Formats: sequence, C-alpha cells, structure tokens
Amino acid sequence: MTHNEEQRTPSPDAVLALSISFGLLAGVGLGLLVFDNLGLGIGVGVALGVAIGVARRFRR
Repeated sequence: MTHNEEQRTPSPDAVLALSISFGLLAGVGLGLLVFDNLGLGIGVGVALGVAIGVARRFRR
C-alpha cells in the first residue's frame, strides 16, 4: 500500500459516523412513509446505521 492510498482510506470512526448519518436519513424516510411515526423511524434508522458501521469496522 502506498502512502497516497493510506491517506485516502477513511478512519473507522469516520465510517461509523457516516453509517449513523445515513441510517438516520433512511430512518426519517421510513418513519414518515412506512411507520407513520417519525420517532420510531429515527430509532430504527440509527440502530441500523450503528449495526452497519460496527460490522464494517470489524470486517477489516
């Protein structure tokens, strides 16, 4: 791995933060469209985002 490739690889914390934010975004959509409850959708989205982020973190 060259020096440039190491710089482009996001840190595990950045991957976790991105997955939480995308999960939150998806949860808002699900909450409004599917559950008709914004709070429930946000909770589900954040939980899925954390699960995906942690899975990606330990996959490497």
